[in-house]
Amino acid sequence: VKNLKVETVLVLGHAQCGGVAAALEERPRDPHSFLDAWISLLDTAKSRIPEGGDRMSELEHESIRVTLENLATFPFVQDAMKSRGLNLIGMRYGVADGGLELLNTVTGVFEPVL
Repeated sequence: VKNLKVETVLVLGHAQCGGVAAALEERPRDPHSFLDAWISLLDTAKSRIPEGGDRMSELEHESIRVTLENLATFPFVQDAMKSRGLNLIGMRYGVADGGLELLNTVTGVFEPVL
């Protein structure tokens, strides 16, 4: 963003994500484990998804939203967004079906890319 002056940052999540599956498991976490620390990055997204339904898919989508929110908190990202129109884009790739979804920044809904 600072040096290459990119126009867009794409956060691309994917279906059947092992990290998301691990985050949904109810088990004790080891505070000294790199893997558990990495999975804990999904805690904010996990707290936002409803009980029941397709929690895996919900968390895959919400983790992309949270990552975009986090990116937008960096001062150099904020500056680039204001000064030169840097775009933060969220998408999710369907590993099994090859489908691609784009996060609509107005509605907050992931929509299929046709």
